[in-house]
Amino acid sequence: MKLIRLELENFRQYYGKQTIDFATGNDKNTTILFGENGKGKTGIYRAIMFVLFGSKNISQDGKDEKVHLTNLKYLEEMSPSPGVSHVKLIFEHENKIYEIFRKISSFKHGSRSVTESDSDQYFLETNKVTGDTLPNILKDKQQIKDKINKIINEEIKDFFLFDAEKIDTLAKPDRSIRNEVRSAIFSLLQIDKLDEAKDIIVRQIKDIKYKLVSKSKDGSAQDVKEEMESVEITIQEKTDHLEKMNLEIDQLKMNIDQHSSTLEKNKKIVELKERLKERERALNNLNNQLKHLKINLISLVFQDSPYLIMDTLLQNNKVSLEDFLGENKIHIPLELLQESLSEDRCIVCDNNLITNSENKNYIEMLMQTQKNTETNNLARMLLRLAEEKTLEFTKNKAKLTQFIQEYSSIINEIDDEKHSIKILRDDIAEQARNTIDLAEIQNMIDQDKITKDNILKNIGLFEKDLDDLENKKNILNDKLQKVLKLEGENEHEKRQLELLISLEKDIKNIKDSFSAEVRKLLGDYTTNMFKKLIDEKDLEVIKEVVINNSFEIEAHNNSGRIITQDISQGQRQILSLSFITSLAKLAVKENSEDQIDYPLFMDSPFNRLSAKNRDNLIMRLPDLTAQWILLVTDTELTISEERVFKQSGKLGKWYKIIQLAPQYSKIEEVSIDEQMATRGGI
Repeated sequence: MKLIRLELENFRQYYGKQTIDFATGNDKNTTILFGENGKGKTGIYRAIMFVLFGSKNISQDGKDEKVHLTNLKYLEEMSPSPGVSHVKLIFEHENKIYEIFRKISSFKHGSRSVTESDSDQYFLETNKVTGDTLPNILKDKQQIKDKINKIINEEIKDFFLFDAEKIDTLAKPDRSIRNEVRSAIFSLLQIDKLDEAKDIIVRQIKDIKYKLVSKSKDGSAQDVKEEMESVEITIQEKTDHLEKMNLEIDQLKMNIDQHSSTLEKNKKIVELKERLKERERALNNLNNQLKHLKINLISLVFQDSPYLIMDTLLQNNKVSLEDFLGENKIHIPLELLQESLSEDRCIVCDNNLITNSENKNYIEMLMQTQKNTETNNLARMLLRLAEEKTLEFTKNKAKLTQFIQEYSSIINEIDDEKHSIKILRDDIAEQARNTIDLAEIQNMIDQDKITKDNILKNIGLFEKDLDDLENKKNILNDKLQKVLKLEGENEHEKRQLELLISLEKDIKNIKDSFSAEVRKLLGDYTTNMFKKLIDEKDLEVIKEVVINNSFEIEAHNNSGRIITQDISQGQRQILSLSFITSLAKLAVKENSEDQIDYPLFMDSPFNRLSAKNRDNLIMRLPDLTAQWILLVTDTELTISEERVFKQSGKLGKWYKIIQLAPQYSKIEEVSIDEQMATRGGI
């Protein structure tokens, strides 16, 4: 089965007509529909469930939740007149093209209330070459249901068309899930037909026995029949009691699972508190660093900031100072000049001023320029500072800049640590709301395990009693047949009884043998598939997967211990996916080249998976199924996943769900070469 085209008109968030053409190629068989939560992604999954099976609710819906299928924007526009919405699906199965159509009539009354009822529907086959519609169009609801169930049985639909919630529950110890697994195996492999045949045979046996015993002249036949009926009543009573004990085991397993989960949360609190202490120690160290840095920074600011401010002024006014001083950049004290003139000899250079009149004139000129001595002195001092202290000021400035940068960096680190601490404290508070004593909850787990072991022992005894009773029933059956054989009448009916009893045993043996072989094969397939899909670091977590007599999925470790409830949610998802692909592999047609004959239609498949497990699924699942259709959110399809999808070479169709307005989403095809992801990755 391959989905070819889905057409929606005024269905859920999809106002007007919207169409999706799925990737159907052998090489490029993957279709991605990308949309943020609440934009209509699950509406597509809902449309598939509706058009194929007439389902108005899906597993994600609450038990009493009322779901409307017709677009509210459209209904508002149509009000007070009724409106219609429809879904059409074209698909291929066993080299034939089919089209199924369902319409629903809706009426909006009041502000919120919507009444909906099924309207037209049809199922038809088209000529694969010409596209012409073939005769025998089905319009009857039951006939359409029967036809669809021959293609994909409704009992197994959730194993191939599923949401994240379904995949997460498959490996849990729940009776309803176990029955689903059993039904899926039996329906997919048609083992259920053996049960139907056996029921028919048992009814026939009872009828013939009643007739033969009623006609028998030997009173012992009636005695044997009554003893057989007594044994059968005892068998039924013990079977009923055995069923109750199995229910108790189921409940105990669930209790243990819940207690273990609570215990894990309590353990998580301990881990969170340790991480909180580490973060608080880191914050304390940062505060100490900041305190020390503040001291150095304050010291440097008080010591050097005036000079650093002055350095800027000096550098900006250096040219003005030089112009102001002119030839008087060098300062010679006035006293020296006066003494030189009185002595007629230069105090500085010891030249005779009488014989060197030019020098005397120069000194006299210097004397004249000393009118603004204080101003010149200040200007000279400032200029000298500008020239001599530049390097020192530059070093101090660099040091101050470094301190400020370190201060800013530490402040940012402190903010980050405070944010981390807040998150941890909030997480601890959330986890601690239901916290109970760890020793008490461990004791509850231990007691439940003891009770479970005791019940399992009783179940073993009951099963042995049932075997003994079945043997006794067979002996009485043989005895009854011998008694009846002694009479010469009713030979035809006696022969019928003999053949039917023999046939019942054969069918039971065939079913038991086939069921055991299928469970063994399915367990082996699931084990191998799990090892292909799981992250390498988790390869040793599960040694083998077993489908037990009760049709539960069990994960066993290297010691043979059942660890299904000890593995992480992500590992459980991979285990469930491995089971689904293995289940389908058992029903692969001879010409399917080991591929699943059904599409894997997955809603939010990556929520709890690690990055490595996501990559493994993206690279390997397309080779295991004829078609893979994914509904993913922006948190599931990051840039990293997008890169792996494109590297796989299996991506054939790429759609984006855009919300234009409330209750108005649009499906837009995107080129494979364009970037879709908006978050994460590298």
